[in-house]
Amino acid sequence: MDELRFPPLMSLCIILSANFLFNLSFFIIVPTATSYTKHLGGESLFSGLTVGVVTLVSFILVIPLSKLPKFKRKYSPTLDLSSACLILGHIIYALADRTGVLYLVLVGRMINGIGLTGCFFLKRYCTDPCIVGVRRRTTCTSLLILAQTLGMVAGPIVGGFLARIPMKTALFNKNTLPGWFMAVVWSIYWLLTKVLFKDVTDTADQCVVSPLFVSCLMSYTAFVIFFELGSWETSIPIYSWKKFGLDAFEAGNFIGLIGLGTVFLVATMPALAHKIQDRLWLAAGCFLGLAGIVANYILLGGNSGHMNFPSYAAQWFVVCLGFNTASSITLSLLSKNLGNKSSDRAAIAVQLSNYSGRLLGAIWGTA
Repeated sequence: MDELRFPPLMSLCIILSANFLFNLSFFIIVPTATSYTKHLGGESLFSGLTVGVVTLVSFILVIPLSKLPKFKRKYSPTLDLSSACLILGHIIYALADRTGVLYLVLVGRMINGIGLTGCFFLKRYCTDPCIVGVRRRTTCTSLLILAQTLGMVAGPIVGGFLARIPMKTALFNKNTLPGWFMAVVWSIYWLLTKVLFKDVTDTADQCVVSPLFVSCLMSYTAFVIFFELGSWETSIPIYSWKKFGLDAFEAGNFIGLIGLGTVFLVATMPALAHKIQDRLWLAAGCFLGLAGIVANYILLGGNSGHMNFPSYAAQWFVVCLGFNTASSITLSLLSKNLGNKSSDRAAIAVQLSNYSGRLLGAIWGTA
């Protein structure tokens, strides 16, 4: 049945792995970004820009790329572009210390941003009518978000671990090792895509008009979700150091291990996708995320003495769980009633909202 069509398993694994690595690349520098920029003469706010600039570049380029014929209904070109740009960008990021040029950090991350345009195309893969039946789209997007969540929590953990490796040369130290590590990982991944990924061979050309109100609502929701996640992840290393004395390694573990606890709950979504309506998942996720924010606001309340470590950890857990749960729904909810043309437009709107939320959230969190 067309409604139950599912992508080739190995190709889907390649897509899910890419989303994991996109988020690993984005967040692996979080524990050390501030120390790296300060070491090179920058300020904390510059580190927030360094984290978030990848989404600014992706925001600018995703629409032009989506209009190129080779990117419209094929996914191998996206994987090639993403792999090449993420390898090059991470290498330039790592070389900034050796050259002593602060802005190479930013240049490297901007090149990463070209690669992270792939986030849009991979989301489209999981709702593409050519390969995914309408009743499988929430399952596929839930798996995509599970990979995203794993990348988000693994990034700070791996970055914190690399910060503990006793290398102190200009090429290899706690600030540059994330760049070298990810360059190697993406090189291996690129090779695997050439061997294992099978691209889409047919096209579907349905045309259903996207409801404007729902499209706007899902775009706004996507912006809020990624603004909150981005601002929390970039503010935790700064706040936890000032309040609780956590270094980069400890802050990375704090972000990642608590976030890892949410993975087991997010992982239930694919199994339950056919039993619970998308809008209920979305409402529950946003409500949980809001509860964590409100709790944080009340406990800070002008007097940070009320904040202790267990309560801060609980707030991050609830925020991470709620918004990661909600983030899987925005596109799948729209795509179920849309054809290719309308679905692509809605997907672009949602992805641009994701990018802008991450960029502004990262800057807000460090500021």
